[in-house]
Amino acid sequence: MKKIENFKQRSIQALISAVCSILIGVCLYPLLFGMPLTGMPAKGDVKEIRLEYAGKTVTLTDAEQVSLALNMTAYLKYKPFKEATMGEKSVSMTLFTEDGEEIALTGSENEVTYKDKTHPLKQDGLFMKGITALYFGE
Repeated sequence: MKKIENFKQRSIQALISAVCSILIGVCLYPLLFGMPLTGMPAKGDVKEIRLEYAGKTVTLTDAEQVSLALNMTAYLKYKPFKEATMGEKSVSMTLFTEDGEEIALTGSENEVTYKDKTHPLKQDGLFMKGITALYFGE
């Protein structure tokens, strides 16, 4: 009987330790690595992307190019609980989905505006430099 009680206590302690470890990891991840933008459409749902930079416009309709541009949004991780400094916006990305929805995204060296909220980026310049190098030759 005592072995069963001991086993129950150790099992409960192990379960509590596992749950606490998971909660700590989930809470620390956004602070250490940045919070990803949520609500981005799936690759198959986007039929066209319009990019604007320094007065130039590029329209992407090829599935491979659309996929590549959407992959660039993975670099848009922001710092939670920090205020963004309003700077000059540089790259504008408009996603056109199959169901007719337009999703606007604007990024600069150190911030991104998405769904009418401006967030400071965790990795400064990565998104803007990637888009301008790939599509605008800079």
